Amino acid sequence: MAYYYVQNNGSVNQGGGFDFQLFLKIIAVLFVASKIIKDPLLLVELPLILFSLSFHEYAHARMAVFLGDPTPKLQGRLSLNPMAHLDPLGTLSMMLFRVGWAKPVVVEARNFRNPGRAMASVAMAGPLSNLFLASAAAMLMTVASKFFQTKGLGMLLGIILFRFVMINLALFVFNMLPIRPLDGSRLLDYWLPLKFKMKYGRYLDTLTPIFMIMLLFGAFTPVIIGGIKFSLGLLNLVFPGIG
Repeated sequence: MAYYYVQNNGSVNQGGGFDFQLFLKIIAVLFVASKIIKDPLLLVELPLILFSLSFHEYAHARMAVFLGDPTPKLQGRLSLNPMAHLDPLGTLSMMLFRVGWAKPVVVEARNFRNPGRAMASVAMAGPLSNLFLASAAAMLMTVASKFFQTKGLGMLLGIILFRFVMINLALFVFNMLPIRPLDGSRLLDYWLPLKFKMKYGRYLDTLTPIFMIMLLFGAFTPVIIGGIKFSLGLLNLVFPGIG
């Protein structure tokens, strides 16, 4: 997922009956097929989305293992293989709304020497990984523009790289929103002074369902779009001409 959660002791029992995950996978496949018919470039964009989501979760897992928690490695999350990370509904959301998530990386805070700082570092690793990918793609656009003409292969490569930039900027901005369970909420919780943390946590627990409904209906779309445009503007200062 575009976020992670702390592992709790206990078991999860999965009953029989209607397989909701299978249903979502079928819907996702049908949706992707219809989108490909309308926009053949989605055949290229879909792998970019899958890689970006996987890289985000891999960054969470890598940071957690680096700081002393072996849980992500034991659960097979220290991998760039999309099958280790992807959530069908989150991938579908990424294609529809340009914001999405993968399966959460399980982290055991008690394995860290400094749990508060470590959890903030794990949270920050995800959005920064997407910012890194966006910057790398922007740099490639700048380099490629010097070797390819504006038509044909050069134009196609530019379109693909620009979409990759936008996908990762969207993931970066979305995950920095201070709404649970997104990474931004973990960071704000760590940076807030102690006297504000209790109030923040109490209000956030109450308001999170409302925020998620607002997000679903596009209430935060102007904020996300504004953040993407601002980030793209900063990238354009470093790599002129990308957009």
